[in-house]
Amino acid sequence: MTVHPVSGTRAPMLGWALSIVIVVSLVGLGLGGVAAPRRFAALYGIVLDDERALAFVRAMGARDVVIGALLAVIALQRRSAPLGWGLCLTALVAVTDYAVVTADRRAAASGGSVTMDARPLHVMGAVGLIVAGTLLFLG
Repeated sequence: MTVHPVSGTRAPMLGWALSIVIVVSLVGLGLGGVAAPRRFAALYGIVLDDERALAFVRAMGARDVVIGALLAVIALQRRSAPLGWGLCLTALVAVTDYAVVTADRRAAASGGSVTMDARPLHVMGAVGLIVAGTLLFLG
């Protein structure tokens, strides 16, 4: 790993590496949500008491594929600031997912089945996006 000539740190290289992991993860998770919504529902934190919920899992999967593809297009421009902004703004999606899953868990807990707790995954996703974006800003 090389040291950045201006900042004197390895942060930009780590930011780019994390960006690649994030893009691949978003696209992979999204494709899984579209192709196998029942299997990926728990990963998203969706309660499947109603078959119609599968449509929402597919929609979330498609959203994640598009976000990952957009971030990939920005990354291919090889400019760290726009990618950093894209990553940090995408963290808002993870925070919103956390809020939706938290509200749904409360509703499901009062009425029956609750899937695995996906909230930590949404929090880690938001933190990872912000960390990667911030590291890119340091370059």
